[in-house]
Amino acid sequence: MNAGKRKATETRFSATKVLNAALMGLAVLLPSLVWAGVDNVQAEYAGAEAGDWGGKKGAVIGPPDDTCANMGAVGKINLISNFGFTIPGGATITGVEAFIKAGSQGGQDVSVQLASNATVDPPTTVGIARNIPTPDPGSGNCADTTFASVNGTLAGWGLGPGDLTPAIVNNNAFGVVFEKIVTAEVKVDAVCLEIFHDGGGSVLACDEPPPPPEGNVINVVKDLEPDGVTPPASAWDFSGELGGFSIAAGGGVEQFTGVTNDTYTITETTKAGFTASVECYQADVLVASGSSSVDLTVAGGLTYTCIFTNTGPPPPPPPPPEVIPVPTLSEWMLALLAMLTLGVGLYAGRARRGQR
Repeated sequence: MNAGKRKATETRFSATKVLNAALMGLAVLLPSLVWAGVDNVQAEYAGAEAGDWGGKKGAVIGPPDDTCANMGAVGKINLISNFGFTIPGGATITGVEAFIKAGSQGGQDVSVQLASNATVDPPTTVGIARNIPTPDPGSGNCADTTFASVNGTLAGWGLGPGDLTPAIVNNNAFGVVFEKIVTAEVKVDAVCLEIFHDGGGSVLACDEPPPPPEGNVINVVKDLEPDGVTPPASAWDFSGELGGFSIAAGGGVEQFTGVTNDTYTITETTKAGFTASVECYQADVLVASGSSSVDLTVAGGLTYTCIFTNTGPPPPPPPPPEVIPVPTLSEWMLALLAMLTLGVGLYAGRARRGQR
């Protein structure tokens, strides 16, 4: 089934639930990632990974990130579930495409089968198993792994009309069973499903990059220069797509969270006696600037800081320090002479009293 035949596609990247059925006889459940981009669907990333995977732990969790885990020995079964589909209850499912971003030595096949319950041992599979030929990246580098998929109508999966319903697919237990069937190493970066249905919604292929996450943060900072400048009599007013708000006359911060991806104009109402400038940063990178207004584009769920700097007249200089006069040499001589005269007079007075 090609993209032109899709009526609607819900795309999900899953985290991996690993069951080492051959060696351990133990089913291990992993949460999954739902790749956002479809109407009324929210992304949910896996929080843990367990099982007998080789290589980096957690590498199969979430969307492609160029870190891989090894599927292990032949016969090992990997259970993928908790995709989080929200297909409308009245929709008719017409087809399924299963993707795996992987690489293998010599381009080996991996078996894949749908399961109405991929959280039990053994899993409750539906239909028939199909093979996905994983490509040979040559370098053995996980960054060179590519998407491979197997798709088809329900009949292509060995299913009849009504065998796969929204109630089954939307259940967190629904998933995919992957089995290692060749001895060569198979490195897996991510797993994805596409469900085709007639219930409406957006089309987003598994092998397309996901849209950047929403939920940005914008900090608007007010700074006064130079140090010690007298603040204005009233607060600083701002306007724009973020709405109207004010920051105290002496400076401060106003924070906006959950800001969707878009371009926002932030304008400060200027005040007499103050010049204005603004610089916006993402981390330490300058991304926008202006005088009293700036256009800031946000995306990717990041934090942005816009610093509005207002420079006012410098504060008046402090009063000069009190000057204590220092006597001159002649003044010191006169003072010394006065003290000598006084001393001589006191001595003479005592002498006359003693002669009486």
